[in-house]
Amino acid sequence: TIITIPLIPQAFRLVNRDNLFFLCLFYISYMLASVTWSDAFFEEPTPWRGVYDHLKHGAQLLIFILGTRVLMQTRPRQYEQMRHILFFAAGLAGMLTMLYWYSAHSFPDTRVVGFSLTENPNDLAFVYGAVCTWGFAFFISKQGLVSRLPYLLVLTALVLLLFLTQSRGALVAITCATGVFGLRRQGIKGILLVVAMLGSVMVTVVLIEPRIADEMIARGDSTRIALWSDIIKETLHRPLMGSGYLSNAVIEIGTHRLNAHSAYFATFRDGGLVGLTLLIGMLTLACKRAYGIGNQTGDYTWLAALVFAMVFLITAGDRLIDRPKEVWFAFWLPIAMIIALSSGPSPATQRENVA
Repeated sequence: TIITIPLIPQAFRLVNRDNLFFLCLFYISYMLASVTWSDAFFEEPTPWRGVYDHLKHGAQLLIFILGTRVLMQTRPRQYEQMRHILFFAAGLAGMLTMLYWYSAHSFPDTRVVGFSLTENPNDLAFVYGAVCTWGFAFFISKQGLVSRLPYLLVLTALVLLLFLTQSRGALVAITCATGVFGLRRQGIKGILLVVAMLGSVMVTVVLIEPRIADEMIARGDSTRIALWSDIIKETLHRPLMGSGYLSNAVIEIGTHRLNAHSAYFATFRDGGLVGLTLLIGMLTLACKRAYGIGNQTGDYTWLAALVFAMVFLITAGDRLIDRPKEVWFAFWLPIAMIIALSSGPSPATQRENVA
């Protein structure tokens, strides 16, 4: 974020008339403004530290989006190379995570939890699932077994990791994201191979250790229904504008202290119908843009990544602005890339075309 601060003036010129960017700006600004109608804002003493943290994250998120726009348009080749490196690094990290976890915990009675990145298996699945969508696109775009084999091996490791997190939302989301690549007319054989790989990994793991599937089924709805019912009851007192971004994000269900377990319910809780409408409008426009990019270039990577995030966040996550680790990477990066790829060519590209 600090590196991209000098690029902000140039970025604003590039997104000057971009409706998607300004819808993102409006959504972020509205959710941050909601701190002023939170009950906690009027308590003594006023929680200025919390207000500052929300505003800081909001400003950093906007810089992140703008910086992505400039860097992607002025250095697209380097950005693409960085994604390939990150994909293979994620595969290695995923393997190490599984080895590290099960060296100290029983298999399969525990869900894989990442070290350093997150202590929640759902958050871990969110990050690695997003990287999987990149891998599908890389794999499909390659020609020949030799070129595809490294990507297939890394994808196998990442899908295995997703399965061992036992995150049902991530598995449903990655299946939906894989289906997006069916929009691509070329590379159908590659898509079918990816689908076969996904299925074979899951079936093999279940056959080797059926208790994994039993554990996922036994969890039921994990108190989500009761949790969402409480959020709806709370928000119905302020249905239009919600309880504000300083509202208590923790709800007690029995002995459990839980967050919203849904980014959409969290937005409704904090921003009411206005905030939820802005979020849905932003996602609708982003999907439309990403679909258009795919039709023009044949690359549906960012539509698939966005579909993965949208589906996953139905039953997971909470606030979308305050989580720089997993939410910015898996949710806001696809939106930033869609803005970058759909808001016109960069000055560098224009100079190349003229030449």
